[in-house]
Amino acid sequence: MREVWNAPNGAEAMRTIVRYASLANAQTSAQDVAEAIGQLLGQDAQEAIMTPFLRDVLEARRQGEIDGETKGREKWLNEGRNEGRNEGRNEGRAASVLAFAQARQLPVSEDARQRILSCNDIPTLDRWIVRVATASSMESVFEDV
Repeated sequence: MREVWNAPNGAEAMRTIVRYASLANAQTSAQDVAEAIGQLLGQDAQEAIMTPFLRDVLEARRQGEIDGETKGREKWLNEGRNEGRNEGRNEGRAASVLAFAQARQLPVSEDARQRILSCNDIPTLDRWIVRVATASSMESVFEDV
């Protein structure tokens, strides 16, 4: 180790060794590595090797947090888009039920209107669209639902 440290690019070589050791052996902490270097090569070598290494570790952690935040933000946006699409589909289907009822001159009570507009179940809305096309009343549209 001392020969590597004393070589022309010894500090960089030692940092590479420390990076490799930390990746290869997850059970060894940075503190353990720092203490071993301090004992073998002295305090100056310990600081010269470990300070950049720890800075790199902190930068990698920060980058990981940024990547995690970015992925979380993308997931949140995608979920929001999907939720918006689903709401739009529901609203469109509800509007279709009401438009068919109006075209067929079926009276729609305020309770029925609210039931239709508040429904979030696409199969139910689709069933109501089919039923309202031939229904004699709005009550028959809601039967068995």
